[in-house]
Amino acid sequence: MVNLGVRRVEDDVAARHPALQQYAACQSHAFMKGIVTFLAGSGTAFAVQKLARQKLPYSPQWSLLLAAENLSSGEDRDGTTTLVRRNRYGDVVE
Repeated sequence: MVNLGVRRVEDDVAARHPALQQYAACQSHAFMKGIVTFLAGSGTAFAVQKLARQKLPYSPQWSLLLAAENLSSGEDRDGTTTLVRRNRYGDVVE
């Protein structure tokens, strides 16, 4: 058995794929780079939006980050869920 990160790979599989270690390292690096880029982009968007709000006061409905928080979750304000019946085309059925 060959250790490949947190997974173990059979010896015959590792023998058939000699570049498996380098491939796994490249995939891990790409994954971490994507996570860091996403977090940096989100932080930058938040900071730019905060600065723009200070310089140009506008209503909260145009705030991109606040709009994402206000998406409906299927629950009413009191915590109960509402059942909406739909047909196979997505139309509401009474």
